[in-house]
Amino acid sequence: MMGKVHLSAAATRRGAALLFLVVSAGAIRESLRLQALSGADAVGSGAFPGLAALALGLAALVLLSGWRDQSIAFEVSQPLRVLAALLAMIAFVAALGQAPILPVIAAFVALFQALLGERRLPVIFGGAAAVTLAIQVMFGLLLNVPF
Repeated sequence: MMGKVHLSAAATRRGAALLFLVVSAGAIRESLRLQALSGADAVGSGAFPGLAALALGLAALVLLSGWRDQSIAFEVSQPLRVLAALLAMIAFVAALGQAPILPVIAAFVALFQALLGERRLPVIFGGAAAVTLAIQVMFGLLLNVPF
């Protein structure tokens, strides 16, 4: 029997902001360590933790600002769909070392959208292509991470 879970919006926001700030601080520390090891000021793979820290820090500020102040309620009404999504994530991680990364990402995004209930094929394939392209641009072109 599944029941609804009600969370205070303010407490959830503060908790998430605190978590984001802790992870952001760790990412900044790691970014500085990687930059010191490489001895280069150029943007590269060592800059990724710093970019992630910046995004998390901005997310924490948005959460603390109370931008979306409303109650949060959710219900797990389809546990098999949740289980299928969990298994899809495990399969995705397992496939990362076995197959080329960009097709694996595209397939995972398409599968995950279908598991979440999306049925329009242009949206599924367009979303998979957009996410894959964004990852290629961010990591392959901007951060020079080889695939």
